[in-house]
Amino acid sequence: MLSNETTVNEFFEQLKTLTIENALDIATGKGEFIGFIKDTVESVNQIIGIDTHPGMLGMAKKTYQDANFQEMDGYKLDFEDKSFDMVAISNSLHHLDNPKDVLSEMNRVLSDGGYYLIREMLSDVDQDESQKSHIMIHHLSAEVDRLMGRVHNITYTYEELLELLKQIPTTKHDIIVYDYPIPSEDRMKYGESYLPLVDAILKPIQDTEHFQKLQLKADKIKEHMKKHGFAPARTLYYLGTK
Repeated sequence: MLSNETTVNEFFEQLKTLTIENALDIATGKGEFIGFIKDTVESVNQIIGIDTHPGMLGMAKKTYQDANFQEMDGYKLDFEDKSFDMVAISNSLHHLDNPKDVLSEMNRVLSDGGYYLIREMLSDVDQDESQKSHIMIHHLSAEVDRLMGRVHNITYTYEELLELLKQIPTTKHDIIVYDYPIPSEDRMKYGESYLPLVDAILKPIQDTEHFQKLQLKADKIKEHMKKHGFAPARTLYYLGTK
């Protein structure tokens, strides 16, 4: 499943050569994926980022001042058909209760010959212990979010995500599965630095009946990080041509 170095390099080189006039980033959050697109797709001229959270959009605007940010729902995009050369979404499909509906909207606003660019972290159990730290933290956050009435599912396995992406109508597509190259000594440093985050995740529910149970889970996660460190979970990149 894990792509070899040559395949990964070829994928990112391919992104550099794409001809993109305008791109749309759905569920942009703080805008990190816009930064990735600007750094990787050299031809891109205009990027619009949309999200339903004004606070996140405010942070994105401060960081990426040359992008255009709008408060908008990915289920109902306020754009004409075939408006964009690229439509992107990063680490957000598992935040959706009906991801197929959002993928359908992405298809509607993407021009013929345009590109889908999708990035999503994976939860497959064959990752190393430091990567599992990331998965456990993320799934703890998802559990807290669900208790607060938010849509936040656990992340996909490779096979689950492939099944979802099959519904995208493309003439061709490329997929890589990527492990970020983090030295072992840095993984232990990252493990220490992420310990406060685990406690912060529980703050919204600290006065609820659920806190004690999740505190035990959080303590186990912290012990795991102290022993194994932290590294980004395995990531799938998808580039599809409409």
